[in-house]
Amino acid sequence: PLWIPGISGTALQFGQTPGDHNFVVIQHDSLLDLTRNWSFTAWVRLDHHESHHGIYGGLFFCNNYSVQMGSDGDPQMYFWPSDITGNWQFGMNVEPPLGQWHHLAFTYDGEVFITYMDGAPVFYRTGLPASLNTSAYIPWDYLFIGCYYESDLQRWFSGAIDEFSVWNEVLSAAQIHTIMTHGVTAVSYTHLTLPT
Repeated sequence: PLWIPGISGTALQFGQTPGDHNFVVIQHDSLLDLTRNWSFTAWVRLDHHESHHGIYGGLFFCNNYSVQMGSDGDPQMYFWPSDITGNWQFGMNVEPPLGQWHHLAFTYDGEVFITYMDGAPVFYRTGLPASLNTSAYIPWDYLFIGCYYESDLQRWFSGAIDEFSVWNEVLSAAQIHTIMTHGVTAVSYTHLTLPT
């Protein structure tokens, strides 16, 4: 990916033109071992739907959690980890408009999954297991940013990502708004953040 001007400092640009496939790999860290009580935040600019025929571009992916952007025929985000049970695989009925920066956040407190866009809750999901399933069918210990990656299937993100962060706490709506307006360092919790 390329470094470009972002919301805060610089951001990473993925898939500069259709067919460009690039991503970032983060080596394993214990902060990535999420099961319950977690959050993700990022500024995202989706430039175009890279893939077709029902294949979706991966915003980020680890073995038991993943967010994928929609395709031309199905423009919605999906939470789609490599969960053997399938309990954690669902569409969110929302996707950021193309070519615009939007702040996205995803939280789970053991009971309710919430998607936020630009600080406002836009999707809720209940009835999920209390924690993420660690019995994944893709045994990666890495975190991929900018793609969904399997040995025989890659789903590429086309756009820019800034201030992507993983939290082992459930962020409140107020905290998400603070992160959106003042950056991830404005909230005091243990988190993994990139890029800077």
